[in-house]
Amino acid sequence: MVGLRAWRGSPLQIVTRVFAAISLVSLEIQAVTWLGIGTFRSLIVPNAVAAVLFFWWMSRSPSRESDDTGPRGYPRYILPAAVALGSVVLYLNNVLPLTPVDPYHLERMARIERSGTIAYDPSVDRNDPRLNALNWLYEFLLVDVQHIPLVGERAVRNHGILGLLLYTVTAWAMLIMLKAPPGWPAVMLFSVPLVFHQLVLVKNDLIGALPAALVLTWTVSRLRMAPVREFLWAGWLAGIAVSIKLTSFPVALVLVAASLLWRREARAFGWMVAGGIAGALAGGFVYTLIENARMYGSAVGPFLAITGRPVDAADSAVSLLRFAISLFDLGVLTRALWPQAGGWGGTYGLPLIWALAVVVVNVRRAPQAREALGWALVFWILCASTNIDMGTNHRYVLAPGLLLVAVAVSLAPASDRTPAWVKRSAVAVIVLSALQILRSASLYLIRL
Repeated sequence: MVGLRAWRGSPLQIVTRVFAAISLVSLEIQAVTWLGIGTFRSLIVPNAVAAVLFFWWMSRSPSRESDDTGPRGYPRYILPAAVALGSVVLYLNNVLPLTPVDPYHLERMARIERSGTIAYDPSVDRNDPRLNALNWLYEFLLVDVQHIPLVGERAVRNHGILGLLLYTVTAWAMLIMLKAPPGWPAVMLFSVPLVFHQLVLVKNDLIGALPAALVLTWTVSRLRMAPVREFLWAGWLAGIAVSIKLTSFPVALVLVAASLLWRREARAFGWMVAGGIAGALAGGFVYTLIENARMYGSAVGPFLAITGRPVDAADSAVSLLRFAISLFDLGVLTRALWPQAGGWGGTYGLPLIWALAVVVVNVRRAPQAREALGWALVFWILCASTNIDMGTNHRYVLAPGLLLVAVAVSLAPASDRTPAWVKRSAVAVIVLSALQILRSASLYLIRL
């Protein structure tokens, strides 16, 4: 990241360079594992040399930098909101023990630390393949951060702050792509309770959702007029998103469908496919499929063995109904009707209900509102019909929720047709969501 000067340029360039660095180190550890020529520690010296070369190359290429950071008013609202949320996250990260949502996260970290590679463990119970078959990139990145000299252990402990920094830049990039006017409604993006939970406990949902959210935002804001080379970028990020979190698979389908509907250019589609393959390689999806086939005799069999899938069409219908209710009930009614449905993270909360109101009011007037709502529905239907946990665990579909909130933020201040009560209600939503986050913070302190 230092070599790529990840701190320079527009928010979109920053996020792109961060995931470019992640892609490079991911490809390296895959090569090291398959070739059996060392461990992740062996990569320190060549990466240091590569960083110097990248830094020199990018320093001599000023044209690659961009000042397209959007209107100057964004930081006035985004940064205080990020600092307020970050202060709560910082306190919890340092007071609570490093706690994963699923134990396999820390177990895989320990295995990578011991072996120095991402090789599968043949001693893992074949009936519970999560320790092997699910993507390993998030845990490898935590191990990588842990080995930063002097500050590594503390950096892992403060994983929530690192996640918040990446989320802040991503949210900023989304608002710029949507041409949202600077204003206090941008605070809504930092009031989503689901995002807060991602920053407290160790879980890979957020890092998989951010590239997917960027691709969805690009689809509704730039796809029609984007240069062909941007299709390579979009495909690459979509491939990474699906690799990290398999429940993000609808983002790839949305990207393909939107390209066929609105561009129908062979070159653009070809670049998108090439980018998707590159993202699948860089994100480790191809590696996982190959290793699954070698270890379990089936590339996708281990995925199907993991619980959470509907057993038939009726089960899918119930899952869809539960998810539809959960969009509005704040996790109360769904848990009462289906007490067996557990999970962590909860629902999108009030910000999505507010966003849906703004989007629906503007759906006839604003093309972005129609497209964002349509693609979010496609995303939700595909996920909810294939995952029975979606109704009480919106973390699986964080990206389309963030898209709708960002689109609503871009529409609410500028729309003359948005009722006054919708605009005024944004204040109440932000305040109530902040209180919900503080309540959740107190419960973390009590229960952990």
